[in-house]
Amino acid sequence: MLEFGKKVNYRPLLVSLLFALLVVSFFNIFHNTFLTVLSGIAGFLLILLVHYYMNLPLEFKYWRTTDDSIQYSDLNNWNDRIWAMLVPPAARLTTIKKRDIAEITVKGDLNKVYSTPSMIPFNTSMGIFSSGVALINNQHVVRLTLKNDETIDLDISRDFVYSRKDTIKKLNQLFKDLHAYGVEGDMPKITAPTQLSSLERKPSL
Repeated sequence: MLEFGKKVNYRPLLVSLLFALLVVSFFNIFHNTFLTVLSGIAGFLLILLVHYYMNLPLEFKYWRTTDDSIQYSDLNNWNDRIWAMLVPPAARLTTIKKRDIAEITVKGDLNKVYSTPSMIPFNTSMGIFSSGVALINNQHVVRLTLKNDETIDLDISRDFVYSRKDTIKKLNQLFKDLHAYGVEGDMPKITAPTQLSSLERKPSL
């Protein structure tokens, strides 16, 4: 089984709860129970249903292959998105049968190697900033064209930035597996050395 992207986890729920506790701690100085509880609930909903609800499909893009199918996390439906935030292990995966795929292509430059300027000292804050910039500047997707002409884009940007070498290896295997099902499309030619990117050399966050 090949896996790409990042699964929805408990981070949205935990961050929302932490923010709510901070809000409660602040408003507790007014000794007004109703105002404190109301503010805590508002703070929780603000982070969970505004920030994470809107950004969940951007931050968590998970998909995997099985023997005869490809499964991906489809968070475009509001119901699935909320359910995934509240109960991450129950997040629904949409299944595509490999026999229903007509063509596979990769969108993005696989020969681009992201690196941070050497004069910038690396620390945790720099790591967060660097990874964010890298994900913006390195948009890569695997595009599947189904036999009914529907197209589905599966994101590999995160994998490519954090582990370019492993991602290329997995993509080669994916193309090989799909070719066995008669799927058209060739893996882009890799001309740049598959050395580690600067982010891969840094401590993981």
